[in-house]
Formats: sequence, structure tokens, C-alpha cells
Amino acid sequence: MANEILMMIISVGISAVVSIIGYFLKATMNRVDKAEGKLQEHEINKAERAELSELRDDLKELNDKFATKEEVREVKEAMNKITKDIDFIKEKSVRNDEFVRVIARLESKMDELLRR
Repeated sequence: MANEILMMIISVGISAVVSIIGYFLKATMNRVDKAEGKLQEHEINKAERAELSELRDDLKELNDKFATKEEVREVKEAMNKITKDIDFIKEKSVRNDEFVRVIARLESKMDELLRR
């Protein structure tokens, strides 16, 4: 009977040791998994930061290439002013063919006056 009790105590002891080792092994594995997850997340964030930096550079380049709304508005105002000035010049100036025609008439009148 003493052998049976001793065997039972040894079996319970071995089972307890194996259970404790299994518990700590599982806890360690959970910590390793969490650490791997954080590492992967960090790597993803690092890649996103690199992409973010690249996007910032692209945005700066686009800002240099393209006009802002304020600049477009200024250009439109300038174009409207130029259009008004062109319309004024068209109304107040003499065209080349009209000028030539008037000069030709004046020359012919002067020739008539000189013949008399």
C-alpha cells in the first residue's frame, strides 16, 4: 500500500510539474505571439510612414506645378481686363484696310487738286 501511495504522489507530482511547465510555456507563447503582432504592426506603420513621406513630397511637387484657386481667380480677372481692353481697341482704332482705303481716297483727291 505504501508503494501505491508513493506512486500516486509521484504521479500527482509529475502531473503538477508538467501542468506548471505547460502553463508557463503557454504564457510565454502568448507573449511571443503578442510581440510578433506588435512587430508586424510596427513594420506596417513604418511602411505607412514611408508612404506618407512620399505622398507629402508628391503633394509639394503638385503644389509647385498647379495653380491655387486664388491664382486661377487672379488669372481670370486679368483675362477679363485684357478682353475689355481688346474690345476698346477694336472700337476705337482704325483697321489697316480702312486706313489704306482712306489714304488712297485722299491721294486721289490730292491728285485731282494738283491737276487743276
